Amino acid sequence: MDEELDNIRKKQLQERIQAAYIEEKKKEVVRRFLDGKAYERVMNIKTVNPELYDKIVELIVQLAGSGRLRKKLSDDELLAILSKVTERREPSIQIRRK
Repeated sequence: MDEELDNIRKKQLQERIQAAYIEEKKKEVVRRFLDGKAYERVMNIKTVNPELYDKIVELIVQLAGSGRLRKKLSDDELLAILSKVTERREPSIQIRRK
């Protein structure tokens, strides 16, 4: 019984360590490809809206990984990306009469 608990705890600890490592690697990529203001904005988004933060970071990591980011993004460029990511399409309601 105690061995099972220890194994579960060890596994959970390893998972947390791995998740923290992956998060740190993502932060490094974001830090490398965003200027100061843009990085600060992304970190603020993390505290306010973690889901949006994950989307933005994944997008930046993908762009950097594919070689499409060659320079640091400015705050204005980040805002443009944010507006596209958060763009909501209003559902259109159609009324059909017979």
